[in-house]
Amino acid sequence: MKCAVFGGGGFIGSSICDRLLQEGHSVRIFERPKVQPYREFRVDERVEWMEGDMLSEGDLKKCLQGVDAVFHLVSTTLPKNSNEDPIYDVESNLVGSLRLFEAMVAEKVWKIIFISSGGTVYGPPKYLPVNESHPTNPTVSYGIIKLAIEKYLQLYRDLHSIRPVILRVSNPFGAKQRIESAQGAVTAFIHKALRGEPIEIWGDGSVTRDYLHVSDVAAAFVKALDYEGEEM
Repeated sequence: MKCAVFGGGGFIGSSICDRLLQEGHSVRIFERPKVQPYREFRVDERVEWMEGDMLSEGDLKKCLQGVDAVFHLVSTTLPKNSNEDPIYDVESNLVGSLRLFEAMVAEKVWKIIFISSGGTVYGPPKYLPVNESHPTNPTVSYGIIKLAIEKYLQLYRDLHSIRPVILRVSNPFGAKQRIESAQGAVTAFIHKALRGEPIEIWGDGSVTRDYLHVSDVAAAFVKALDYEGEEM
């Protein structure tokens, strides 16, 4: 299968791309300009690296030519900073996603796997553990946009027969996670421990989180390619 991976050069995206290649798929990685490939690809690996803009109809359509499925992993914001400029969050992430969906319809690409948020779409928990039927009351723009993209995917399913699979991922960690992004407690703690630096814990220590190794996230996304059940 030929897959277009939007955001395939990032922490999660690169692991998904490697998993796709290992399983014999062909991969076209779409990244913003000046992002360098995360590794050297072997000559026998069926991979293309493409630079482009999520807001460019031409770039999106070019990337989708001859593609069987899309992985949408792009986000220009983080939960911690998205409230600082919600208009930018809407313009870059929500509008960019809608342009992608429109390009998919134009190029007749029907399968999409979207990475949503396993925490921010829900907001403060009403009960634990949080399950998929938990109320969605996001308190940050990041979560609001993720949820809006989910709803638009459902709209495009109803209007255009796009087949979406939405995975709400919570707190991934593992190789290639960037320390400077200030995300990922496991990676940050290990980094500080290796450097002999003190580990700072906010709050009273009672807060709990679910953590997923990025290899398990990648395996789940690749398995979603074969999912033929009810749209999710």
